[in-house]
Amino acid sequence: MKAKVWLIRHAETDWTASGRMQGQTDVSLSANGCRQARLLAGHLRWAGLRAIYCSDLQRAQQTAAIIGQELGLAPRPRSDLRERSYGAWEGLTVEEAKAQRPDVVAQWSDDFDNFRPPEGEGTLALRGRVLRAFKDILADNEGGRIALVGHTGPLKEILCEALGIPAAGRGRIQLAPTSATVLRFDGERAYLELLNDTCHLGGAVPEGEVD
Repeated sequence: MKAKVWLIRHAETDWTASGRMQGQTDVSLSANGCRQARLLAGHLRWAGLRAIYCSDLQRAQQTAAIIGQELGLAPRPRSDLRERSYGAWEGLTVEEAKAQRPDVVAQWSDDFDNFRPPEGEGTLALRGRVLRAFKDILADNEGGRIALVGHTGPLKEILCEALGIPAAGRGRIQLAPTSATVLRFDGERAYLELLNDTCHLGGAVPEGEVD
């Protein structure tokens, strides 16, 4: 297998900016998010991308559409690339969730594989569907350069699986809105060429870890 993959987190939404868990709530990009996506699109002109895949949630599709318009590519949305469902926590900040269920929030960092938000999707279910989708995408793009526009949770699962990083290390990886992370696949190995790059935004790294 040979391929190069740009893992791109969607641009900012009002919920991202306020630190609210979006999950599968279909929030659209903010005006600043649209600006971020346009800056990223211009930056990607050099990348030689041949395909763009994205989550079917609005914030990812809008980011991918802005990139695709710049590059002359039609994004390919997939529901199996969605963020996890945060269930009853969607729309809450982490601090608000902690006030409701401190034990479950603690499990998020201490026992990530068994973490499941109230009425939401568990980590193992998220990991299974996202990695199956990514395997299919790679198989369809042997030797190609592709972008995958998605969400913090799914992108981290792909990154950790490719590099052999255990679940315990996931929380130490930061992926800012509109960041680009690049993986190169060569045979059975994956190599990290770029991580959480936001240089196209021309300044400070945007905040907003919860997706």
